Amino acid sequence: DFYPFSQGAGDFVSYNKTAVLLSQNFKQGNFSLEGMGIYHYYPVIIGIIYALTFPEMIIGQLFGVWLAVLALLFVYLIVIEIGGSKKWAFIIGLIVNIYPSYLFYNCLLLKDCLVISLTLWGILLSLKLIKDFCCINPRPIRYL
Repeated sequence: DFYPFSQGAGDFVSYNKTAVLLSQNFKQGNFSLEGMGIYHYYPVIIGIIYALTFPEMIIGQLFGVWLAVLALLFVYLIVIEIGGSKKWAFIIGLIVNIYPSYLFYNCLLLKDCLVISLTLWGILLSLKLIKDFCCINPRPIRYL
């Protein structure tokens, strides 16, 4: 229970409570989100995971860690995609991994890990698309 920046309160507590309520509703067959006071769908994702496993905050935190690992994999692939070596991609992945706020927020039940992972995935896909688009050899136009 060490939360130096939030004075012991934060969104992760309300996310967990909402996800537990949603998982109980999902198990009973009630898939309505009405009256839950949900401003975004991260608690819904956690609630689905809770319904499939069991409703404990550690499960949601493990999901956040899994998303952080995906983000590091995307960073590694982005560096390789822009022409870096595997060694530099690994070093940059380590630098991202030890960034203090990244470590702190990924061990809480917050949506930041999902946003970062999806953003890095979008950057990776954009780089692949641009690289494939620029490297296409067009056929020469033949005049009759």
